[in-house]
Amino acid sequence: MSKRDYTSNRDNFLKHILELRTLISRILDSRKCLRVDFENLQSVINDLSKESLAQQMQYKGYIGHFEYDDKAKIFHGQIVGLKDVITFQGSSVEELEVAFRDSVEDYLAWV
Repeated sequence: MSKRDYTSNRDNFLKHILELRTLISRILDSRKCLRVDFENLQSVINDLSKESLAQQMQYKGYIGHFEYDDKAKIFHGQIVGLKDVITFQGSSVEELEVAFRDSVEDYLAWV
């Protein structure tokens, strides 16, 4: 998946979340019923977005979860299912894939 595809998927997902927030607001306003704490709703949406946007890759039976940090403009991730903490990062998808494979190889050489 290219960085452009990842960003496009993320942007589409966030657009749908914001549309959902607007729809909920309109429904609640039209019924004049419950008041929604939109700061709390935004927090929930952000948490869901982070979970949904987390990606994974696999190499030699090891799984790495990664996400894109928009502020730092970098992908970062961690190999899951290990007692040890093994991380990797890259400024592009290609760099991330290489870093992930290198991290797995380094871990295998270490254990």
